[in-house]
Amino acid sequence: MILSTALSDGALAVATFFCAFLLLRARYAWCAIWMCAIALAALCGTLRFAGVDGLESLHLALSRWAAMVALPGFCWAMARQLRTRRPVRAGEALAIAAGLNLLLLVAPRADVVTAVGACALLVAMVGAAALYRSRRDVFLMIAWAIALYAIAGLWVGTEGQLGPMPRVDVYHYVLAAANLLFAFALRREARAPA
Repeated sequence: MILSTALSDGALAVATFFCAFLLLRARYAWCAIWMCAIALAALCGTLRFAGVDGLESLHLALSRWAAMVALPGFCWAMARQLRTRRPVRAGEALAIAAGLNLLLLVAPRADVVTAVGACALLVAMVGAAALYRSRRDVFLMIAWAIALYAIAGLWVGTEGQLGPMPRVDVYHYVLAAANLLFAFALRREARAPA
């Protein structure tokens, strides 16, 4: 049992499920679905680090899937909906998911995960750029969320200590903050008058 990591993963799971709820209410259905997938990986980690036996391989697989499929799927769905102002169709989202799952199967190396994450965040920034002139507040919230994801993945990481805390705990808290920023930004954008 690693209590601090169970708590940080639990905070990530709760925050991310809450984000999915906000996104669903804001009519970002596919973004909400992808957030739920990320939250499930965090929930599995919470149980694993709380001492439930036999979850290590499932947690690692779900975490890799969240990084290689769910986050890029979320970024694509967000960008697509911000740029077109229309809800994402199920066929489009499932095609993206199929391609990402195929990439996960053929290229499971850690450097590929980093590259896919960077591309996903770039896609999210392209989508957010559609708001730069009309909704600068929403654009800045999304930009900060993207920056927090980059900081978590490229600087914080999950191995070792960062001051008095394990890096994995800091990583979880930074991702929770980033997900909340994404959700509140899209909720604010959805409430804007047309």
